[in-house]
Amino acid sequence: MQEEKKRNLLNQTREHIGHVQQKITEDIKVREARGSVMKKNLSSLFPGDALVEYQITAHNQMQIENLKQLYPSPYFTRCEFEIDGEKKIMYFAKFSFNNEGIYSWITPAATLRFEEPGPASYTRPDGKTQSGILLSKNQYMIVNGKLIFFSTESIEHPRELIHQEHFTRQKPGFILPEVVEQMEKAQDQVVRAPYRGPFVISGPAGSGKTTMALHRVAYLMQSPETAELFTTDSTLVLVQDKGTKEYFSHLLPELGIRGVEITTFAEWAMMILMLDDSYRVTLRYGADE
Repeated sequence: MQEEKKRNLLNQTREHIGHVQQKITEDIKVREARGSVMKKNLSSLFPGDALVEYQITAHNQMQIENLKQLYPSPYFTRCEFEIDGEKKIMYFAKFSFNNEGIYSWITPAATLRFEEPGPASYTRPDGKTQSGILLSKNQYMIVNGKLIFFSTESIEHPRELIHQEHFTRQKPGFILPEVVEQMEKAQDQVVRAPYRGPFVISGPAGSGKTTMALHRVAYLMQSPETAELFTTDSTLVLVQDKGTKEYFSHLLPELGIRGVEITTFAEWAMMILMLDDSYRVTLRYGADE
C-alpha cells in the first residue's frame, strides 16, 4: 500500500476515534441527566412503580459505567461483512454503543474478527447460520484515545501494518479485560462453549486458564441466550486466596460484571457451616496429603 494511502487511513481512523469518543461523552451526559430526574421522582411513586423505576435507574447507571470504560478504547476490530450483496460495517469492543455501530465482544457476530477475509459465517441468536463474505478486517489497539496499533487486510490485499507506536515498557493500567482484544479463536471458542453441565479448563501454569474462566463468567452473564440463567444472585466465584480475591474484585467490573460474590473456598465453607473467627481452615494437615 502506498504511504499516502496509509496516512489517509491513519488520519481517518484517528478522526473516527475522536468522533466516537465525543458521541460517548454526549450519551453519558444525557444518561446522567435522565438518571438524576428518575432518582428525584422515586420518592413520589407508588411502591410497585418505584420498584420498576429503580430497576430502570440501576440499568441506566450500569450503562453509564460501561460507556465510561469504553471511552478510552472505543473499539478494537472493524469488519466489513457482505450479506446478500448488502455491506455492513461492524465495530467490536468491550461494550456496545449502538449509536455508532459498535457491538460488544459477546455478540455472535464478534466471532468474525477471528476469520480471514473471504466466505465466513456466524451463528445467530436464533440458532441459524448467517453466511456472507468478510470483505475486510481492521485491527486496532487504542489506549486512552491514542491509536497505538493499526493493521488492515481484505480479500484483495494481505494483512498489512498501517501504524504502530514504539514503546519500551508495559503501559500503566494494563489489566485483564484487554485480553478480550487480543484473544485468539480457540480461546474465544472456550468462552462461548455450551453452558450445560460442568466445564473444566485445564492447562499448565501461565497458560491463561484463569483469564478464560473469568471471561466465560462475563460472557454467560451478559449473553442474551444465557443472561437469565446466570444472574448476579446465582453466581459464585471461588478463588484460591484473599490476594486473588482482591485482584478479581476489580477485574470483573471491568468486564461489565458487578455485584458477583467472589470469595475463597475457605471463607465460603466457614459461612455455610456458620463458624466464627475462632475457627480456622487447614488446607493440608501434616507433612503430606
